[in-house]
Amino acid sequence: KAGKTASEVDQCIGRTPPAKLDPMKVAGVAVLVVVLGAVIVVGYRATRRNLDPVAKAGQQLGLTVQQARDKTTLSGEYKGFALKVEASPPEAGDGDAYVRAMVLSKVDPKTVVRFGPLAPPTGLDLPDLDAPEVSDARLPEGYKLRLSAGTDGEPLLSGDIGFQLRAFDPADIRVHDGMAAVTCWQVPSSPEKVVEFIDIAVVVARQYGKAA
Repeated sequence: KAGKTASEVDQCIGRTPPAKLDPMKVAGVAVLVVVLGAVIVVGYRATRRNLDPVAKAGQQLGLTVQQARDKTTLSGEYKGFALKVEASPPEAGDGDAYVRAMVLSKVDPKTVVRFGPLAPPTGLDLPDLDAPEVSDARLPEGYKLRLSAGTDGEPLLSGDIGFQLRAFDPADIRVHDGMAAVTCWQVPSSPEKVVEFIDIAVVVARQYGKAA
């Protein structure tokens, strides 16, 4: 207050009373913070899943869905094949979006196929497969085809696989080491389109399956 000396101020500071905490209030605030945090987390996850067509497709197909900060992952069995799907998170912008469907079973381990863009977009680790390059006038512009000896590339050029892939251009097929992977540098806007993309990977796996 006005008129107080410096020594009186020092004495006042030295006699600062201890803080008084009400245990009940502290416990109540702590519980409220925990409940609000849980509500926020649950709401965030639900909203994120609703915005993620890949996660919704996984639920429709009965696959295990894992949503991390950097990607969405689906895993499980689909139409008799071991399947894994990886996709960019729903927050990813243009240039960072992708979805990759991998069939991990019933594929001939000796078959090597690369069908896709000459220079795929950067950001994804795609194996550089060693197989003879095939020249064909039916190859889409900017695409190339590599096939191991005795492997039939006709389904990619004139069959349903090549036709269906046009809806996901640019898209890439790589078959090697007993697996078939189909990659697209966009995320389909609906769960139904995601399922359609996964079905293409299954068709590729059937085409290049193990000999009976």
